Amino acid sequence: MKTKYMVDAQFSPPSVLKYNVVLFFLYVLLVILVHTLNLKGYSGFETRLIVYALYFHIVSVCTTGYGDIDPLSSLTKNVLSFCAYWGWYSQHIILLHLLHN
Repeated sequence: MKTKYMVDAQFSPPSVLKYNVVLFFLYVLLVILVHTLNLKGYSGFETRLIVYALYFHIVSVCTTGYGDIDPLSSLTKNVLSFCAYWGWYSQHIILLHLLHN
């Protein structure tokens, strides 16, 4: 019996996984685009390689932040803020669906 406080799951677990995989690839494309358009947006290591930009953003998504590469421009800071929020959001969505089912 359903009470008024029970909520139907909007997504099945496979669709949540597909949703997050698509978001991950869009995220990678965003990082590559920002990195290629704004090569001097980072300080630290030689960040001309896309691998270093991906490393920096993945560490930021995990909200660890090692501190070896820093964002310099407002574009990289804003994209980094979005990526950290996206990492927090996607982890919570997956966890909520796992706990709900």
